[in-house]
Amino acid sequence: MIINKRTGSTIVEENTNFLSQSLKDKNFQIYNPKINYLIYRCFQNQQIKNHQRSANTKTRAEVRGGGKKPWKQKGTGRARAGSIRSPLWKGGGVIFGPKPKTYENKINKKERRLGIQYVLTIKSKQIKLINYFTLYSYKTKHFLKYLKNLKIELQPRTLIILSKIDPLLKYSTKNLKFINLMEAKHLNLNKILKSQLILLDLNGLSQIRQNYKI
Repeated sequence: MIINKRTGSTIVEENTNFLSQSLKDKNFQIYNPKINYLIYRCFQNQQIKNHQRSANTKTRAEVRGGGKKPWKQKGTGRARAGSIRSPLWKGGGVIFGPKPKTYENKINKKERRLGIQYVLTIKSKQIKLINYFTLYSYKTKHFLKYLKNLKIELQPRTLIILSKIDPLLKYSTKNLKFINLMEAKHLNLNKILKSQLILLDLNGLSQIRQNYKI
């Protein structure tokens, strides 16, 4: 057991198997096509939800102005025109331009819960359990020293999962772009998949087990 002498934080050695008891009883195998497809569906669902869908252009009916006919229909020698906001004119509307869209990719709650269980189990070797995070400063160098005392080497993609994000931890990791903070009740499957190291406290672990019925 590694102990941080100043804060009393320790790395807890515990078997972090995140499968529910019913799946453990069945000796369920993680690496099979059905599970891979389920994880893919959860990943795709989250990617679609991240779309902004805000691209918008105005048609000739939505552009301001253009109510008056520019010139009379006949007798001028010019091409007929009904509005200065025609798509053929500069400053006119846009034909078939982008409009806000609604993307639908429904996934059931039980499917998402299973996807989280499988991903956490796959990543279990990269998860380090800490009994609690205790910081006394918002400085980044103090946070790095804190991890060094626990003999934790940060990875290019590090994820910290907590029951509640401490403001000191938030500010001390703000300059570290490769660290992501996440609350246990709002797990992001994509970030878990991409992470190379996951730091998890005991309160966060109990909350994960409670929310995801593990």
